[in-house]
Amino acid sequence: MVNLENLIIAAINSSLLEIRTWPKPGNVHKTYNFSSTTYEDFLITVYSSEPLWKSVYEELVGKKSPPSTLFVTSLLKFVKNMMHVQSGGNVLLGHYLLLLPLFIASAYVITNNIQNEIFFWKYTHNILQDSQPTDTMILYQALRIAQPGGMGTRAKYDLFSENFRSELLLDKINLEKIFELSKDYDGISKELAENYKFTREVVFPQLDRFFSEYQNLKRLFFQDVVSQEIQNDVPDISEDLNELLIRSYLFILSQRNDTLITRKSTASHSKLVSDMSALILEKYYSLPRNEWNSIVKDFDDELHKSDGKLNPGTTADLLTCAIFVFVIKNRIFRNY
Repeated sequence: MVNLENLIIAAINSSLLEIRTWPKPGNVHKTYNFSSTTYEDFLITVYSSEPLWKSVYEELVGKKSPPSTLFVTSLLKFVKNMMHVQSGGNVLLGHYLLLLPLFIASAYVITNNIQNEIFFWKYTHNILQDSQPTDTMILYQALRIAQPGGMGTRAKYDLFSENFRSELLLDKINLEKIFELSKDYDGISKELAENYKFTREVVFPQLDRFFSEYQNLKRLFFQDVVSQEIQNDVPDISEDLNELLIRSYLFILSQRNDTLITRKSTASHSKLVSDMSALILEKYYSLPRNEWNSIVKDFDDELHKSDGKLNPGTTADLLTCAIFVFVIKNRIFRNY
């Protein structure tokens, strides 16, 4: 069973594992930066977040605000911190949007000794369902500060409209409704609107299968991700875990076109990247490891020629979410 200290470590290390995995094709990583965003920008943001995670738990236990409001007010704090501690802009908004409801629900079930997974997923759903338009207004504050890429303009509820507050209030647009409205062009919104269905039903089972292919890796994973202190000296993750996470990243990308690529480039480019990911993943079992790694590296080089326009950033966020869900399901509900 995970305790609350472990839960904070797991949330932070879920982000760190995704960031340190190399090379995730098209993402910023230790050998590729974008012109305005570096690998270190991601690490600095994660390292600075530990007290914020602790404050989320303290506010939950203190019942200072409903879970829905705790989600968005915490998000606003995380975003302000992110933009303050580094100069690379919005580096982890997707992580926070996906992880915060999971963290709040996990902290609640741990504090109240509830080992019922159905209850847990109902709780995450209620964070959005029970929210108010005022919560959506706070969400918009956070998003306006983070400035997510390629959002364009919308006829109604536009993120940067001067009228967004009155529109949200007048039409009673809570968090559930706004994520539902935006899920067709934003993969993070889709995952939240559907209560992590893709992660739960598609990615988690595949991640479990991948782990079964590596001897003792699952045990070592939990030892490193949940039980150990957060490491600030940027250690490399093990070769096997790195490979497993690259495969998981490619699997996610093969199953869903990346909406960040669609917004920054085109839908056809996004589909092409997903199709290439599926082909590379398929070759894993038929090629020697060094040859397969070389193909992954070539794919990474090709995507980086666009300086971020072909960056599967949403896929990276979904990988972080999958890592954390893997911890939750195994350590809270399976007692692994």
